Amino acid sequence: MTAASSNALLNDLLVELHRSLVQYVLEAWLWSAPQAAPLKGAVLSLSERQRQDAGKIVALLQDRAHSLDFGQYDHDFPRMNYVAIEFLFAQLCDNQNSLVQKLEQSLPKLKTDPEAHALIVEILKSQRSGLEKLWSVDLPGGSAPPAWMK
Repeated sequence: MTAASSNALLNDLLVELHRSLVQYVLEAWLWSAPQAAPLKGAVLSLSERQRQDAGKIVALLQDRAHSLDFGQYDHDFPRMNYVAIEFLFAQLCDNQNSLVQKLEQSLPKLKTDPEAHALIVEILKSQRSGLEKLWSVDLPGGSAPPAWMK
């Protein structure tokens, strides 16, 4: 993979982190019921983790003088504004799981760029940990992600 291709892939991963469903939900948080507190806490924690990880990619791309594109939120995200908390929880888990998979899939492509590869390995560990913490949220009624999501 060329340096330009590696940087482009890093920028794509930056957009995935910076414009994730977790980031969108935090900006549009509407659930103020007490039963939403555990999920909101998990979203806040994961959001901060994603911001820190995105910042690491930004720093590397800036060091490489790569033009940054922060992307846009998915056009389907606004439909999450008025959904049941259990539905939102499942969507957050699914979106975070997808992010982890994209990070995993990028690793073989970054083998020729040791600095980028090491960074994505670090970010992958962080985002997997965030996914595990999200899965551990106990919603009212015992809602939990389906076994296939773990």
